[in-house]
Amino acid sequence: MELITLRSQIMTIVDRWKALYCGPEAAYLNDNEKQDILHKLETLDLTKASPQDIEDIIGNASWVRVQECDECGQRSDTLVMVGEEPDCESATAGLCYNCINKARALFPYANTPT
Repeated sequence: MELITLRSQIMTIVDRWKALYCGPEAAYLNDNEKQDILHKLETLDLTKASPQDIEDIIGNASWVRVQECDECGQRSDTLVMVGEEPDCESATAGLCYNCINKARALFPYANTPT
């Protein structure tokens, strides 16, 4: 499980970009545009960068964005990801605070720690 926030998406942007476009198995390894974007991302102060800063560099907002809960569909800037490591074919779900609480209430001893 992992807590996903706008800041956590920003803080991991360099590693996620490298993994997709600049890693040893990346199809775009020799793509100068991808390398230029990587360099620009690496120069950002990720503790202060905004989602707009990332969008301005990459050219789209898909890398850092408000997510939708996979249970209720509500948009939230904070989700808990459960399941497999996210990729194109993973069994992964992002759940908002309210849905996590609803799931917790399904357990008969929800208020009793084990």
